[in-house]
Formats: sequence, structure tokens, C-alpha cells
Amino acid sequence: MLNELILQHGIGLTAAMQREQRTLAISGFTVSMSEQNVTAFNAGTLVAVAQHNLDLTKELTYAGDDHSRPAESIFTGLVRSLEEIGTAASGIAAAQQRASVSSSHDPANKR
Repeated sequence: MLNELILQHGIGLTAAMQREQRTLAISGFTVSMSEQNVTAFNAGTLVAVAQHNLDLTKELTYAGDDHSRPAESIFTGLVRSLEEIGTAASGIAAAQQRASVSSSHDPANKR
């Protein structure tokens, strides 16, 4: 069940990231989701980069006074944060694979 939960979360996260990529592309910004060598999944890191992304989105949405940063600057931050989310989230699949392999080698699971 845990593996299925992780998989479903990963699918949802990937879909949300793709929607954000498409939105940024409409504004002329591209996101490079490079495959990096991720060896460990750190939920704290994923939460932190997702929070930063949300903060940037709120800044872009609610900006309207003279102290606001230009939208281009915020878009650049969104591109970087989406790349960071992609890197952090890629650990989900790696963690699931490791869990799946270790549980298949667990004698308690071979009944």
C-alpha cells in the first residue's frame, strides 16, 4: 500500500509540474527537467522547494504595488523552483524502486 501511495503522489506531482511548465511556456519561459543522479529522497527538501514555489506563485498573483518585483524576475524564480522540485521529486521514484526491491527480497513477504 505504501508503494502505491508513493506512486500515486508521484503521478499527481508530475501532472502538477507539467501544468506549471505549460503555463510558464505560454509566457515564454522554458523549464529544463534534467535527469540528475538522485540517490535519496528527502521529504523535507521537497516540502521546502514546493513551499518556495508556492510563495513565488503568490507573489506573482498578488503583486500590484510599487514594491513588487517585475513579473519576469518572478517567472525566472518559478522556473528555477520548478527545476528544484523536479530534482527533489525524482527521488520519489528512486525511493519506491528501492522499497520495492528490498520488500521483494524480504523473506516475510514470500508466503
